[in-house]
Amino acid sequence: MVYIQERRGRLLLEADKVERECFKKQIGILQDYYQKEEVRERVIEAFEKLLEKWDREEPAVSLGVHYLFTSVHQRTYTYLLALYGEEFYLDERAIEISWKPELLIELFEEDVREIFRQIEKQFPRLCAYEKEGIRHHCMGYYHAAIYQLCKDIWPEILEREAFQRLKKREDFSLFFGAYRGEGEVIA
Repeated sequence: MVYIQERRGRLLLEADKVERECFKKQIGILQDYYQKEEVRERVIEAFEKLLEKWDREEPAVSLGVHYLFTSVHQRTYTYLLALYGEEFYLDERAIEISWKPELLIELFEEDVREIFRQIEKQFPRLCAYEKEGIRHHCMGYYHAAIYQLCKDIWPEILEREAFQRLKKREDFSLFFGAYRGEGEVIA
């Protein structure tokens, strides 16, 4: 059992080294892509679509951008945008829509191929669960990029008519994190 844990630790460490180098290249591509006006507009439209669905009497309290562990496992890399009332995660009538950030799948899968290519020399015969662990670990870099995108684009969303019309509390907030797990308030 100790050997398995040590191997997993070394494996994730090596995968992280490779991903760090890969991500240095990919983040520039992502930044350039998401600076394009038409791409930013499509991101904002996803948020507007969610905001327009709120038809409840009580005000909305928060908007969550959630990453989904299952979407990494299924390789869909989908995020969940959710609008919550007072009960937050316990809100049975939360409004939710799926969102697939453009270009993310292609760049991440390219990284994963490079990671496996490099670490399989050092760790032959990777098990399926080890590959999944690497995917989940390395996806953290892309979650951080999506977090930053949401933070950067939020002021533009605040100016939109859909946000202005939304019945919301004064202390309405935007947060990012795992679905039904820990998160961080962005604004």
